Amino acid sequence: MPTPRIPKTQPTILFNTTTSTLSLSPAFPVPTPPPTEHLIRVHATALTNGELTWGPFVAWPALHVPAFDVAGTVLTPVAGSPFAPGDEIYGRVTAAREGCAREYATIAPSEAALRPEALSEVEAATVPMSAETAWQALFEHGGLAALGADGRGVVENAGKRVLVLAASGGVGLWAVQFARLAGAYVVGTCSGRNAGFVSGLGADEVVDYTETSLEAWVAEEKFDVVFDCAGGKSMEDAWTVVREGGTFVSIVPRYKEPEGGAPKGVKGLFFIMESRGEELAVISGLMERGLCKTVVDSVWKLEEYEKAFAKTASGHARGKVVIKIGA
Repeated sequence: MPTPRIPKTQPTILFNTTTSTLSLSPAFPVPTPPPTEHLIRVHATALTNGELTWGPFVAWPALHVPAFDVAGTVLTPVAGSPFAPGDEIYGRVTAAREGCAREYATIAPSEAALRPEALSEVEAATVPMSAETAWQALFEHGGLAALGADGRGVVENAGKRVLVLAASGGVGLWAVQFARLAGAYVVGTCSGRNAGFVSGLGADEVVDYTETSLEAWVAEEKFDVVFDCAGGKSMEDAWTVVREGGTFVSIVPRYKEPEGGAPKGVKGLFFIMESRGEELAVISGLMERGLCKTVVDSVWKLEEYEKAFAKTASGHARGKVVIKIGA
């Protein structure tokens, strides 16, 4: 594939880390990729709730390009990469680098996978960060045995109980599906209006967190794994429902253990996902076999960035919010 003519500047969403404000620059420089990264033509990028607060942890520049999930076309080669110019890929750019809310961005081969043919560019952009986070939470940190080669449950997970807080959100919806595929008994929390949606993902039971106390509801049957995607009061309540020997896994930056520490025999941890293209390729295979699916909350144009970020920040998106780049 001949390298297309690439402009020197491009429309770019910028986050001012000093004033904490967003703007759209009509002519921000197109990045020059280092030898270890591909330049890609961005087709769609998905937003993550809370991503604009990550700056202090990763030393962003004064003007930072947000949005780390991406689907696009490879434009430039990288020595030793499995991808070539013209390949349609998707992936998650590491948060310490510049994001993908622009027409041209860069991505490392290790962060990407080939886009499944069954997924549109918009659908693909919603997958990497959320799906990989759920995968790592359950199978790397939560103690569930990894899925079998056929994507189905394994004997070791029989009888295991998994609770997913905020099960209708971008990460929660993947956790419900993966835990179900792994053979665990899955309970998801969400508002009443999303109960049918979470049941449709495969949850065995759904708890309306606006109406029900987890501690009272659980009674004697506690959980082997609690995956917290919610924080706040839900996090506080959920500590009481982890069985001895179980694990409480959180991705909420305001993670904290109860006064006096975690309950006896309970392992508690907060983690930040790692972007792994090989892992994403495994998830691609599950989607191609129809074993799990992504969910798009809404799609916005680049110039509608304020609405897109507002919807994401509301905490009420069902699935992921996407910005579509170009036609």
